[in-house]
Amino acid sequence: DIHVLDLSLGGARIEHAVILRPGNSCYLRLPLKQQVLTVMGRVVWSKAVGRAAGKPGATTGLLYQSGLEFGTLAQEAHALLTAFLETEGTPPGNGRPAG
Repeated sequence: DIHVLDLSLGGARIEHAVILRPGNSCYLRLPLKQQVLTVMGRVVWSKAVGRAAGKPGATTGLLYQSGLEFGTLAQEAHALLTAFLETEGTPPGNGRPAG
């Protein structure tokens, strides 16, 4: 599982138990109010922040935080994320890695 800590139109800070390498790309599913938005991001930074004891899918026993930079969002995705951020102003809870 991935927990979204910060979210903007340009990217997200996430917490997770599986290592992500800077420079790699990944998809992030964001459960917004009325639908799930999947966005592509590039890992800009990643660091271990603690132990992942009991976290499902933990591969190293560590808990990580990573910064993702989103690519150019499609017009519909941009509109959905903008509307969400304007009304909620907070991360949408737990994201799921797209797979």
